[in-house]
Amino acid sequence: MSTLSPDRLPRHLAIIVDGNGRWANRHGLPRTAGHRAALPSMFVIVNTAIDLGLRNLSLYLFSSENWKREPVEIATIMEIMTNAINGYMPFFETRGVRIRWSGREIDGFPELTETLRSWQERTAEHTGLTLNLCVNYGGRQEIVNAVRRLSDDIVAGELSPDDIDEDAIISRLYQPDLPPVDLLIRTSGEKRISNLLLWQSAYAELHFPDRLWPDFTQTDLIEAVATYADRDRRFGGAVDQHPGEDTDLAGAVEHRPVPRTAEPVAPTGKRVAILGAGIAGLSAALELAERGYAVTVYERHELGGKARSIPAPGSGLPGEHGFRFFPGFYRNLTDTMRRIPFPGNVNGTWDNLVDTSAYLGARADGTPDAMIPFLPDSPLPPAVYSFTPDTATAIISYLASTISHVPEDEALFGARKFLAYWASCDERRLGQWDKISWNDFLNADKMSVQFQRSFADGMIRNLAAIKSDEASTHSVGLVSEATIWSALGRGNEPGGTVDRVLNGSTDEKLLSPWIEHLRGLGVEFKVGWSAEALRVSEGRVTALTLRDDQGGDHITSYDHVVSAIPVERFTRLLSRDVLDAAPELARTRRLRTDWMNGLMFYLREELPVVHGHVNYVDSPWAITSISQAQFWTRPFSEYHDHTVKDCLSGIISDWFKPGTFNGKAAKDCTADEIAKEAWEQIKAHLNTEDRTVLRDDMLHSWFLDPAIVAPGTPDVANDSPLFIQSPGSWDDRPESRTSIANLFLAGDWVRTNINVTTMEGANEGARQAVNALLDADGSAAPRCTLGELHVAPDFAALKEADRERYRQGLPHALDPEQLAPFAREVRAG
Repeated sequence: MSTLSPDRLPRHLAIIVDGNGRWANRHGLPRTAGHRAALPSMFVIVNTAIDLGLRNLSLYLFSSENWKREPVEIATIMEIMTNAINGYMPFFETRGVRIRWSGREIDGFPELTETLRSWQERTAEHTGLTLNLCVNYGGRQEIVNAVRRLSDDIVAGELSPDDIDEDAIISRLYQPDLPPVDLLIRTSGEKRISNLLLWQSAYAELHFPDRLWPDFTQTDLIEAVATYADRDRRFGGAVDQHPGEDTDLAGAVEHRPVPRTAEPVAPTGKRVAILGAGIAGLSAALELAERGYAVTVYERHELGGKARSIPAPGSGLPGEHGFRFFPGFYRNLTDTMRRIPFPGNVNGTWDNLVDTSAYLGARADGTPDAMIPFLPDSPLPPAVYSFTPDTATAIISYLASTISHVPEDEALFGARKFLAYWASCDERRLGQWDKISWNDFLNADKMSVQFQRSFADGMIRNLAAIKSDEASTHSVGLVSEATIWSALGRGNEPGGTVDRVLNGSTDEKLLSPWIEHLRGLGVEFKVGWSAEALRVSEGRVTALTLRDDQGGDHITSYDHVVSAIPVERFTRLLSRDVLDAAPELARTRRLRTDWMNGLMFYLREELPVVHGHVNYVDSPWAITSISQAQFWTRPFSEYHDHTVKDCLSGIISDWFKPGTFNGKAAKDCTADEIAKEAWEQIKAHLNTEDRTVLRDDMLHSWFLDPAIVAPGTPDVANDSPLFIQSPGSWDDRPESRTSIANLFLAGDWVRTNINVTTMEGANEGARQAVNALLDADGSAAPRCTLGELHVAPDFAALKEADRERYRQGLPHALDPEQLAPFAREVRAG
């Protein structure tokens, strides 16, 4: 990672970990939440120090003066440190880390004392980074202890007063073999060293960044080390004038690329009809227009499809089908966003993405909430780490047991099941795992509620429109794997972080600029128009029947047709002529959809529940939400009567289970009943006997996604359901290229690398369709790039071994349940 010469690096870096309490206050959380939020920073900083080539790192975690704090806070800190050391060290051990402990005995907390001692002994012979943990430490006391030992040795006749010098004192410090501190960093902006390593820091360079410790990142550390390397250190002497070494650490951090802009191209003379103006249709339109095609887009409702903003009637307040979020592993959609101009943005609409910093799994059953902090930069540097089955299992099971409170034996089982998917060959993923549900794969029905709500549904609620008992193992496993790698800093696009949102409504920050840009490229939009029929002759679409916004039918023809409409609407176009020409499309009728719709609560005051998404884990309606005002640049008060300050934008993902308070499924409720029940479920998760977060008097109004038609009646319907990846559905999903020479399919329901129903999948499907069209045309235009998910090199050997086992009909070697050969189903076609 480092481009610095080793002799320019600090031999000993010390960091005063400060700002956890202030971080919690800023986020409206108890102080203990700040200490838990500090853990990922410890993980990233230790790993970054290793990658930079540092040899010694001291972390000031708990001073001897910290005993003045409240007993509850102290106990929490001790518990967090114990769990963190035991959880992280299996991984750090693979990197050769050697643990040292500096400090006095920790009275009343024997488990932490034993943890520090055991890891110090276990890693004593390691030759990598020395990690000195200062716990119950005071610099003055360390010097006093050294002087007392000198006195004892003099009294015992083992030392003469004439022998006392600096070396004699150093040899009696806690860690006499550690070199002096070269660089001391204190986070949070406080400018004092607070009794840390007083003797060792006599000539230390001091660095006081304003970042609070939970926000301190890889980039912050790299910049501090680079600044240190530029210094000419004198140690009391004169400065030697010499050329400074190159301290450019560009190789250490991924920078954001300059957005691509399309060069003017000559018109091809070819006309393309795109059916649907959602993310898939708009994506295909951009790629084709940039390559000189004349594009007309037909959309039956509003431009933007499910992604569009929907004004609440009578107020103009922005609503939506469901909140948008943009994981770091998105590469296709975000590439498109960089090419959509936006005033003042170097990187187009991509610059409208902002990072969240935490995820909250709120509980209503008395189980402690699970608050997982994120970092502004990737929690792990984008280097190639060596994960083994043991270390990966240890990390996953530790997080599940400590954060989500899954019983330890079940946490270990779940981690091993996940690892079995992780290390499966592609043939097994599609041939076996795609054919069973995630729920069955985990054997979740026989596990505890905590297991079910962590490893099963809880893991996937915010990731995609899928439920564990209805989604294939391959779909859930793939997107969960991508998310975990993203959190570990692997597979993210340049500048990407694990969870991002737009800094305003989707229309304002993405779709309106996109549509305006397309119009500037000559794209024509026909809103209110729908495709009613495809006429096929001699293997080509020769005509389209289109119905306009007044109900009149039009028959027209194009050189190519790209269908970017949802699967449930596409299947209505499958006439006998279409199926005779493309019989593979008949299987699309077996694809399934489900309900996942938005419910917005507009509030009279800002309510940043957490700086990110909330999963209401015990909600039978599978509710998730995000508080939007904290991320938006435009105040909500500008949309209406100045009394609305925030929007708690929610999504209901299960419309078929009885509610907690009214006992009715959302599908059977009136709109008023849906809003009231969802509000009460959210309150039950956020409010406790000691704390009220959400009050009834905060509620200004609410808005339900109008795709829910005739709620509370026998005719209730969902006009915009989402495609779900049910077990075995991969076999039924089509490629973007069809057997009809000029018909191409775009959308998240065709076969894509990302596999699940997402904006990324819709964009990827569109790129595939355009590439197939270009191939059919024999075009010399460049093909669309196709971003891929991260493939971990760590498990390449395991996957190759599994490939041979799969060919022999044997279970995965790491699967704790697959004890006998399985029968692989071979489906015709």
